[in-house]
Amino acid sequence: MWRALALVIVFFAIAWLEFEFVPGHSYLQAGSQLYVPILQHLQSPGYLSRDLVASHANVTYTGFDEITLFLQRELRIDFHRALLTQQILCRLAALLGLFLLARSAGLRSSFALAAAAIVNSGVFLPGLNQQLIDPEPVPRGIAVGLIFLAAGCLGREKPLLAGLSGGIAFIYDPVLAVPFWMPVLLAFCFDKRERRVLRPMMPILLVFVLLLANLAQLQPGAPDVEPMFAIIPSKLASIQTFRLPQSWVSHWPRGAVTLYFAQFVIGMAAVTRIWSVLNRHSRWIFTAGPLLCLLTIPFCALFIDHLGWSAVLRIDPLRCLFYLVALSWLAVVIAGWYAVTRRHGAEAALWLGYCALFFFASQVLSPRLPKPDPAVSQLAAWARETTWGDALFLFPDAGCASYPSEFRARSERGLWVDWTSGEHINSNSALAYEWWNRWRDTMERPVAGQRMQQLLKLPIDYFVLKRNQAIENESRGAHHLIQPAFVNSEFRVYEAGALRFAPGRVQIVRDTSTP
Repeated sequence: MWRALALVIVFFAIAWLEFEFVPGHSYLQAGSQLYVPILQHLQSPGYLSRDLVASHANVTYTGFDEITLFLQRELRIDFHRALLTQQILCRLAALLGLFLLARSAGLRSSFALAAAAIVNSGVFLPGLNQQLIDPEPVPRGIAVGLIFLAAGCLGREKPLLAGLSGGIAFIYDPVLAVPFWMPVLLAFCFDKRERRVLRPMMPILLVFVLLLANLAQLQPGAPDVEPMFAIIPSKLASIQTFRLPQSWVSHWPRGAVTLYFAQFVIGMAAVTRIWSVLNRHSRWIFTAGPLLCLLTIPFCALFIDHLGWSAVLRIDPLRCLFYLVALSWLAVVIAGWYAVTRRHGAEAALWLGYCALFFFASQVLSPRLPKPDPAVSQLAAWARETTWGDALFLFPDAGCASYPSEFRARSERGLWVDWTSGEHINSNSALAYEWWNRWRDTMERPVAGQRMQQLLKLPIDYFVLKRNQAIENESRGAHHLIQPAFVNSEFRVYEAGALRFAPGRVQIVRDTSTP
């Protein structure tokens, strides 16, 4: 009993350390900058109705929005707490699932927990520009934890729990759930010994498929379905490769494909070393799943880069590579532990040395978690309190920075365009064209001089500039600085109406009095 209690305490201690430090967690610093405005608009359609992200929501084929809105409404909490609740539970699920997978390979509880902690610490996925464990409370991060839990439960011969966890993961992100469910379906069809165990999972999968289909039908403002075999036009392809090159294998950094292939080979070599201690369920999990994930690379190279199928790009199967990396790495850790127990010193050094190298290299490559900027929060508070709900803002000198999207989520005010909004252009071709036109006309080039006079023709209500830039009007040879509507340590906000009615021409100038 005391050993079990100590294990539980250590489990939660590891979960807390990983949640706070490595890989850590964040809010409104990456993906949630886009999902929170979508939730805000769904809750109150009067807000953000002119915003590109909120009005082109890409949550049709996920239950993420319905679940979050339900928690927010029934528990009477804000979106941050509703998302944080889901994130914490699913991070615990990820650790537990990896622990159960390690236990299914015969590891003792303490060593299984150590193996799970190593893998769950997160690594950087080259080419995809993602982390294995997403620090943000977004559908992908939540689904990954549930998928690991489903695999762990199946490895421990708990098919009902595995089906339930895998089904919930399916309604969060159907594509990411494929590496778990496809091997289950293959084993059910072709492995008679497995069929008896897996049979209870089939009705569960069917229920969640029907549930997701119903949720998609009820989704307000669902986008029009594009033809299945539509070809991506050359102009659209250039926009998508400019903004989201990670979805195109041909635009990955050199060596990224080789790294995934090497990871698969090393993982399979580790699986052969532990094959005798794996049960039948775990053998399917450690082989079929990673193989299917590896095949997504040539599949996407053919159907996206070569044939240009729009439907495959919208699905983006390359995101499933997280499953290959996680299971291959876990197999290497388990093989290293067995090499140590069997006193195979050279083999143990090889496996464990690879684990250490892989971990430290990924930590170097992983981007550091950004910290919230108090100036952005202050600006958002001012906008929320003094502007109307449908107001539209533009940060013309922000470039590729993400703080405009953070402002949108915190203020519940729309943006005309910003760099982060382009992360969803693969899901909707109309959104891609609109985003590109707005970006090219307003933010692609540095804003300076009399370009502000051209921006005033757009239906924008407020312009936000960095603190070291100001707007002046020129009339009859005299230059006068225009009084901003709001100023703090980093930003100046100008009301578009005041600029339009200013005498003469307006232009952006550098404020030499500001460092």
